[in-house]
Amino acid sequence: MSARRETFELLDGLRGIAAIAVVIMHTSDQYGLVYAIPHAYMAVPFFFMLSGIVIAHAYENRIMRTSSPFAFLAIRIERLYPLLLLGLAVSLGIRIGFGDGAINHEIWLMLLAAICLIPWPGSSVFPLLAPQWSLAIEIWGNLVHRLILGRLSDRNLMLLVGLGGLAMAACGVYFGGLNIGWSFETLVGGVAIFAFCYPCGILLYRMRVQFRLPQITAPLWLVVLALLATICIPTPLLTTVNGLRDLACAILVFPLLLTAAMNERPSGFVQRISRWLGLLSYPLYIVHYPIVIKAASLLNRTGPSRIVEYISVPIIVALAIVIACLCLAIDMALRRRLKAIRGNRAIAQPAAAP
Repeated sequence: MSARRETFELLDGLRGIAAIAVVIMHTSDQYGLVYAIPHAYMAVPFFFMLSGIVIAHAYENRIMRTSSPFAFLAIRIERLYPLLLLGLAVSLGIRIGFGDGAINHEIWLMLLAAICLIPWPGSSVFPLLAPQWSLAIEIWGNLVHRLILGRLSDRNLMLLVGLGGLAMAACGVYFGGLNIGWSFETLVGGVAIFAFCYPCGILLYRMRVQFRLPQITAPLWLVVLALLATICIPTPLLTTVNGLRDLACAILVFPLLLTAAMNERPSGFVQRISRWLGLLSYPLYIVHYPIVIKAASLLNRTGPSRIVEYISVPIIVALAIVIACLCLAIDMALRRRLKAIRGNRAIAQPAAAP
């Protein structure tokens, strides 16, 4: 099976839009506002499925076949860890700079667990950097991809997707939606989401390479609108109806949306903005949370009116984007240095990354 070298700029743009939606949701939540984007948590299953496509495209037919599991894991760590460490540094810097508690032995243990991608038992499995939970699942999942998934036939991979779908469906109904995985109580649900979405992305890419994927096309505006609909159309949260709605998005809408996006070839301004959004998505996703929490906390101390809270949301989101851009510049400079040391080697963009 030979893979054509392609670039999927629209996928980059979509993951950037989804990452911004997550930041808006987290910012609004700090004020107890009615979510402007109530289902932005659906970005995570979207990221996982997109990641399956990206990793299969970048690695399955080359590096996975010629490198050891540890060498492949080292490649992923090289891509993901600099920004992860920057995110942890931002979190600790805010804690120290604003006097939000002492840096005691428990904080150091949390930091060690975060670096080792080990969940911390509590309300957040990665309390120093809450969005890290999806990144940890993705990195461990990348290793499983190298060890197992990459060796599976398409038929067996399809069976695995089906089993993952059943597990995700059970968790979605039980928990009343797919806003799960970030707490120790719901971590199994996050794994179940990955177990369906990531192999599904791999399967979509393999079928595309083999010309067995339907040539679904859609106008750019419709692709973007479909993604926004999955994260904006409200249903009562934590209900069976909400769980079924989320499952329909993950199982039916996302594969169709991603298939159509892979077939689109944007140009001009749309291509440039899509590439920029793709570059921004991972640093924004992994760094924004402590910034949002602290900015909203400082504003809440002034007892703001409701209108001030609403106005502050885009301001805080813009602040998170600016800091994410600075982190991206540091990350790119570091990776250029690493690239000069190790030579030219493919390093795939994380899905946002989870």
